[in-house]
Amino acid sequence: MPESTPLGTFGVVAQPRLGTVVEGPTTSASITFTGVHELPGYAIEIQIFTDAWITIAKTITGEVPSSTDTGVYEWHALAAPAQLNPSRWRQGGVLRVRAIGATGEVLAALFHDADACIDAHATWIERAESCGVQLDTGIVVVSPADIAGSAARPRFLDRVGWIDPLETAQYYQTIAAPLTITEFRTKFGITAESATSTYYNGADLGIGREMRCQAQPGGGVACAVANYGEFGGPQREALDAAIDLRGSFATVAMVYQPPFEAPNSMQFMVYGATGTLINEAQLDSVGDNLAIPNNCLNCHGTAARYDATTNQVLGASFLPFDQRTLTFSTRAGFTERDQAPAISRLNHEVAPALSEANRELVAGWYPNGPAVTAESFVPLGWTSSLLERKVYEHVIATNCRNCHASRDDNLSFATAAGFSAQRPLIERSLCSVRDMPNAQVPLQHMWNGPARAYLAAYLDIAACSP
Repeated sequence: MPESTPLGTFGVVAQPRLGTVVEGPTTSASITFTGVHELPGYAIEIQIFTDAWITIAKTITGEVPSSTDTGVYEWHALAAPAQLNPSRWRQGGVLRVRAIGATGEVLAALFHDADACIDAHATWIERAESCGVQLDTGIVVVSPADIAGSAARPRFLDRVGWIDPLETAQYYQTIAAPLTITEFRTKFGITAESATSTYYNGADLGIGREMRCQAQPGGGVACAVANYGEFGGPQREALDAAIDLRGSFATVAMVYQPPFEAPNSMQFMVYGATGTLINEAQLDSVGDNLAIPNNCLNCHGTAARYDATTNQVLGASFLPFDQRTLTFSTRAGFTERDQAPAISRLNHEVAPALSEANRELVAGWYPNGPAVTAESFVPLGWTSSLLERKVYEHVIATNCRNCHASRDDNLSFATAAGFSAQRPLIERSLCSVRDMPNAQVPLQHMWNGPARAYLAAYLDIAACSP
């Protein structure tokens, strides 16, 4: 039994869990509440939070011990939180629920992905300690919302601003951009022997990619990534096209030339379907910002900027390749197992051009060197509690890190303390302005998955609705 739980007051809510996504209209949604308690015939109240905690259902535990753990007794209840009062749970919003025992104890919650953890432990006390958290402020569940498809949303990839295609041409001239992708590959020695991997990046752009990188003399690196499929289109088709090198619609090229702090140490170029240099590039299904290099800088250094007076990019960086967020084919030679050594090689090729937070990630993924498969890794600054780890896993790593870790301040989200210090900004940006995540695919993930529930629980955000 957890040390903080007095004898006779231990209980767990098995369903719903922190991060449960409830589909359909909230006004008619019924939630099944189940759980266990160590006392038989014991009264349990189901509560939701509006301006205060209110009881919406009552039940009692059974008299017969649970068949899966004889130390506890099962209970269940069915409730429709917003059926009588729609304002209790707005469509697309978050809802706080909890189960209270007769003596006032709040029953423990489980994480939404706790199934494997539950199976690994024999008793509910062990499950509560290893697979969940004590949340007096309630279990947070989510109603999904199509914020990314809303006409009122802020523009995607637009935080760095827009420049005219003629300005892009001047930028290309300043960095002496090769006129064709063939010339680029020749200039920087990118060949079939270069570090290469093929994957679908469903966490950020939603397209198939064939990535090639080549280390350069003096510590630099050059990469060219050919893009396949349609933004948000069928994953299988995009992956097959990338494997077959069939129908690339654009190739994005990047070069790092040290020192890191120098203007234009990072250079960005895009080549079209015919292989020639183009001045605009679409990076999502709507194309809010086509400007090069500005649309790239939204992620490749979120504190970076483009100086139009000097045609210089300042403060940009490469991004690492997060194997856990990439999807690989089932075709021989292109499975995740097949591609893991190449992903490792790519990460170590671009390491000199990474931010401090991203270098920490690469070191954590490969603690034994570059020749092994990436390991699961949570930075030390996110390991003080199970909830903290889950926030990192389901919010930071999947929705924020790909761009924010390119920074070198508290907005890098490298530590929980730095993240929590930004609470007012995070709440405003996510729940009010809704300009973060600033890219289409991560924004869809944030509003349609468990991430908002973990944020609301961890940062004590009361509401986050459309």
